[in-house]
Amino acid sequence: MRNITSPESFFGFKLGEDYKIARWDKIVEYYKLLDQESDRIQVTDLGPSTEGNPFLKGIITSPDNFAHLEEIRQTNQKIADPRGLSQAEIDALVAKGKAVSVQSMSLHATEIGGTQMAPQLAYDLLTGESEEILNILQNVVLVMVPCFNPDGQIMVTDWYNSTLGTPYEGCNYPSLYHKYTGHDNNRDAFAHNIIESQYVGDILFKEWTPQSYFDHHHMGSYGARIFVPPYKNPVRPYTDPLVYNELSLYGANMCYRMEQEDLSGATMMAQFPGWGHYGYHWITNSHNIAGMLSESANAKLATPLYIHPTQLEGNHDKVTPFYGQQVHFTHPWPGGWWRLGDIVKRQYCAAYAVLDTMAKNRQQILFNMTQKALRQTQRGAESEIQAFIIPAEQFDKGVLRGLLKILLDHGLELQRAAEDFKVGNVTYPAGSIIVPLAVTVISVVGYLLLFNWADEAMASSVRDLGGGGQELESTLSAFKAVLMVVFALFTIGYLVLTFLWILFGFKMRAGRNWARVTLSVFASLFALFSVFLLFNGGVGSGDLPTGVHPPTAYAVLTYVQGGLGLVAMVGFLVLAYVRPSNWYFQAAAHLR
Repeated sequence: MRNITSPESFFGFKLGEDYKIARWDKIVEYYKLLDQESDRIQVTDLGPSTEGNPFLKGIITSPDNFAHLEEIRQTNQKIADPRGLSQAEIDALVAKGKAVSVQSMSLHATEIGGTQMAPQLAYDLLTGESEEILNILQNVVLVMVPCFNPDGQIMVTDWYNSTLGTPYEGCNYPSLYHKYTGHDNNRDAFAHNIIESQYVGDILFKEWTPQSYFDHHHMGSYGARIFVPPYKNPVRPYTDPLVYNELSLYGANMCYRMEQEDLSGATMMAQFPGWGHYGYHWITNSHNIAGMLSESANAKLATPLYIHPTQLEGNHDKVTPFYGQQVHFTHPWPGGWWRLGDIVKRQYCAAYAVLDTMAKNRQQILFNMTQKALRQTQRGAESEIQAFIIPAEQFDKGVLRGLLKILLDHGLELQRAAEDFKVGNVTYPAGSIIVPLAVTVISVVGYLLLFNWADEAMASSVRDLGGGGQELESTLSAFKAVLMVVFALFTIGYLVLTFLWILFGFKMRAGRNWARVTLSVFASLFALFSVFLLFNGGVGSGDLPTGVHPPTAYAVLTYVQGGLGLVAMVGFLVLAYVRPSNWYFQAAAHLR
């Protein structure tokens, strides 16, 4: 084997060293050098990032596997969708297939540990000759995205270097670290609006469909040192249960390895729930991929942070109410100096543990992938809803094209009707799009087309009340039934108030001052409610979960209702008490 350049000799410092961040352009040079020096890696520039920087994909596996890489990829795709195959054919695919892991680094650019860790992990896999590493290379294909956000990595690195030795050293970058999305780039996992999302989406959902996906992140500084899977409750009810069992397998092995290497502070089944925004580590679970993230405690970028033991705290929730040894947090970190190097070590250990777990459990993991696909297909076939129909006649063709692109990007099966057809009493024209649920990714279909913003808002309320887990779906159904009753009561209430307003209006016209006073009270209350609508954007919209927004039409109607209601009630109050109105009521009282 040729000599392979180490990261330390190339960059001039050890990755993770205090006050040092390797810049993306140098990391790109290093990966291209590794591609030239080793037959265990293939590096591909997928194209320019949003601002024109290289976006790299690195594949690491054994030279034997590279000789049959396309066959391995096609086998992996059949394992992800084994419909129509016999059990003997499935067993044959599992026997010869290779486990595939996709790992991405530093999606959020100020969370620098992943991209600083990746070159060292690559180097060790390319040069290692231990039995464990050779087993990984023989049984696993690692698809590495060494930086998910190259533009942000350059921004943050340059910002940090410019502030060294100043009062601002270690502060976060003071602007968006992606031109269009900033921190919300991982909320683009389903829509693929930005080019970086499109690159990774193609890897995950078109090219490879891996058995595991691992996204490396950072979190707050004053709790656990690193979060690893599994997630805490609640979980998404449409996801195959095997996914959550696999997350427990991976997470346990991560914690086990970190304990072996005396890296304290790992927690699992804590902060982060299995049901959150549809980011990459969550949407992959709906694709039958064990999607996971690590979250490492922040330092001050590459500047060490001193944390006194009294500053360490739990999550202030039912899972981790205090900072101390617990069943999911077995070895708390004692406090002291916290460095970028500590982050790199733990993320390296977690990334390596996933590869080792997949290598040692290759056949079981591949068999699980086939079972998840077949079971999800069966769930779709047995569902009360069999398909979604998107009529061909659409007012906004651009929106339709955008929706269809999202569905296709996620591997959903779309069927176009060749002729008119009828469902119940509705006739759909030829060209209408049919999206069946009897597919391997029924969970994706359900959440993109069925589970809307109102359901998400209700689910958030249920979670806030301590609900979740397997009971969440039934709880939501009960919650909807209660809301229907509440809606009916409000409707009856509005009808009663309308009747009273008309009745009192006639009494007021007859000169009854008590009716004027009563309607003035009604008008004042309604005016206050209208002001609430205008400033709160709608009833309850302020209580929606982060990232969940009501439809635009709902917001527009709310503001129109609030504005017109306020004008009408203020107008009533003014007109009811102007001088001619007072004369009218005085005269009516005198006549009686």
